Amino acid sequence: MGRRGRAQRVELRQWEYLDGQTVTAPTNFELTLPEAATALSLEPEGGACYYAINQTGAAASSHGYVADGGLRVLGPYVNLITVHIHGPQTSRVHIQYFREA
Repeated sequence: MGRRGRAQRVELRQWEYLDGQTVTAPTNFELTLPEAATALSLEPEGGACYYAINQTGAAASSHGYVADGGLRVLGPYVNLITVHIHGPQTSRVHIQYFREA
């Protein structure tokens, strides 16, 4: 029989919902972040979404990527200043903003 390890306690962070929005046809769209936001979620619909954090813009060549119908949580960041998103003209991106409680 194998040895049993000690159970480890996992502490989960508490998040507070701040706001949300849906952006239609996001062509290099700069999100308006709530002042206290440290994290956000992106959920594209109708096409993939590209994103750039603290950059001057987003395009189909941006490193950040969320597949159509997927969900990506970004953060928490201590220096979240700007987020740009980019997607096809036929798409929508649902965004939710959070901060650590």
